[in-house]
Amino acid sequence: MGEVPWAATATGRVARQFWTYAPCQESCPTTTGCFPLSPECHTKARTDPASQGPKNARSSSETAIHTLRLMGSGLFDDYPKLKIILGHLGEGLPCNIWRIDNRISRTLGAKPKAKLPMGHYLRENFYITTSGNFCTQTLTEVMMEVGADRIPLRRLPI
Repeated sequence: MGEVPWAATATGRVARQFWTYAPCQESCPTTTGCFPLSPECHTKARTDPASQGPKNARSSSETAIHTLRLMGSGLFDDYPKLKIILGHLGEGLPCNIWRIDNRISRTLGAKPKAKLPMGHYLRENFYITTSGNFCTQTLTEVMMEVGADRIPLRRLPI
């Protein structure tokens, strides 16, 4: 993680969009995934019915884990005004954040570099969009966990 991109983003003058790495197809020369997808992999990922199942389901958990890594890295302690938009009603994080914080607080092993609980960063540094997830029960849970002001239903306030 370089200093310059995050510093520029945290000023509010630069809008950045981050994507998770997409799993490659067997024909791709890399073993870790393309970012962005090569034209061949992109075409196959969009048209091959076999690639629409588990690989798409994994993107939610991969995004959640990447988000936790950002939180645990101390990034938001260094750049407290940094805001990130997290889609799909938070990729399951709002429903699990209490447990994550509880387990981190009880561990005797290595702790994250972050100075505050992960839930603090979720509530202060993230906006959560529905992105096509229209489950009323989940929306209610996310509103209770992060607050309705963190779920823009129209224009993003960033």
